[in-house]
Amino acid sequence: MPDWLPRVVVVALLILAGCQPPQPVPVVPEASVVGSTAYLIFNAPIGPASRDLLIADIDKFRNAGARDIDLGINSPGGDIDAAQGIVDYMRRQHDQNGITFNAYNVGLVASAATYIFLHAQNRYSQERGAFLFHAAGAVSNGPASAEKLREQADRLDAYERLMRATLKERSKLTDSEAQTYVRRTVVLNADDARRDGIIDGIAAYPAPKGAMVLTIGVKPSQPPQGARPAGSP
Repeated sequence: MPDWLPRVVVVALLILAGCQPPQPVPVVPEASVVGSTAYLIFNAPIGPASRDLLIADIDKFRNAGARDIDLGINSPGGDIDAAQGIVDYMRRQHDQNGITFNAYNVGLVASAATYIFLHAQNRYSQERGAFLFHAAGAVSNGPASAEKLREQADRLDAYERLMRATLKERSKLTDSEAQTYVRRTVVLNADDARRDGIIDGIAAYPAPKGAMVLTIGVKPSQPPQGARPAGSP
């Protein structure tokens, strides 16, 4: 019997039964794992929803055998508590499961996203990557009581101390320089970030040719060209 005959019979039976041909299987996060490395780009504001998506996808990567997460970040920042949740999760995965996070600035890493970025074990930026540090602020949707305002002020003070300590621990900045980063607006390009120890080197996102890259959000955008530290000519 010819090799092709069984396939013809199967197709004919599907047509006679009124069935539709099988649909393509949706791409799942596990498909973005190559060897022991998973490829994921976080291209979204930081909030409870994007935090939960990121954590769920990394959990799936780990279950698929990933031990290195190449995490591209292009984010304007967002909610401090959500950022802290991501950082706590990254720490647990590294300490308990041996997961290594390699962070790549693939556009703009700003505000609370810098806090997440700094907690990766290895940190890189594309040549045109930009970083934005600034003082933390609170957003109010209406009138707030004096007690509520005091709570917000205490929360912001605690985050400022935490961010300052993180910068001292995970960069080349002195205490006074770290204080400037959390109390003023500072914009860095990739060379500036390497100088200050924010990144380990300049490198493009390393997904191999043909690898699937799972993206939370939309396709990464480029930051404004020629970004420089605030106040520089």
